[in-house]
Amino acid sequence: MVKRREMWYDKQNYNIENESVLSARKDGMKKKKIIILSAFALILCVAAVVIYCVGDHEPPQMQAVAAYQADCGTLVTVDELVTEVRDQSHYTLSLSGEGEVTEDGRSICFAKAGTFTVLVEATDARGKSTRVEVPVTTQDVTAPELYVKDIIVQLGEETDYQSAVRAEDASDGDISEKVQVDAEQVNLEKEGTYTVLYTVADQAGNTWAGHHTAGRGD
Repeated sequence: MVKRREMWYDKQNYNIENESVLSARKDGMKKKKIIILSAFALILCVAAVVIYCVGDHEPPQMQAVAAYQADCGTLVTVDELVTEVRDQSHYTLSLSGEGEVTEDGRSICFAKAGTFTVLVEATDARGKSTRVEVPVTTQDVTAPELYVKDIIVQLGEETDYQSAVRAEDASDGDISEKVQVDAEQVNLEKEGTYTVLYTVADQAGNTWAGHHTAGRGD
C-alpha cells in the first residue's frame, strides 16, 4: 500500500510539473508576440518620421507658360497659366496682379489693354510655397457702345446732333467726344424725317457705326 501511494504522488507531481512547463511556454510565446508587434510598430513610426521630414523641406515644383495673351474683360484662370506642379502633399494654386481677381483667387481679368505681371503661387499642405511671374498681354477687341436719341426739331430751329449721343467703351470709358456725326442728308428748310450717321472708334481702333433719325416739324 505504501508503494502505491508513492507512485500516485509521483504522478501528481509529474502532472503539476507539466502544467507549469506549458504555462511558461505560453507566457514566453505571448512575450515574443508582444516584442514582434512592438518592433513592427517602431519600424512604421520611424518610416513615417522619415517621410514627414523629407516632405517638409521641399516646396512645390511649378512650371508656367512664358507669356499669355487675352482679350480685355475676359477671365484668365490659373490653370491656363500653370503647365505642371509637383509636390509630395496636397497643394493649392492662386494668382494676384493689377487686374480684378475673383473671390476664390484663381482667376483675374483686365479692363484695359496692355501688358501686366501676374504672380502665380503654389502652396502645399505644410505652407511651403513657390511663386512664378507670368506676363499677360491683353488686347481690346470690343467695339464701343453708342447710345443715340431720335431728334425732333421745329422749323426755324437749329439742333446739336452731338448732344443726342453718348459713347461708352469697356477700356477707354466715356468717349462721347470722339463721336463723328454725318448729317448731310438732313434738310433743315424742309419738313420730313432724315437719317443721321454716327460713328465712333476707341483707342484700339474698334469702330461702331449706326443710323438714327432726325425729324422736322411745324
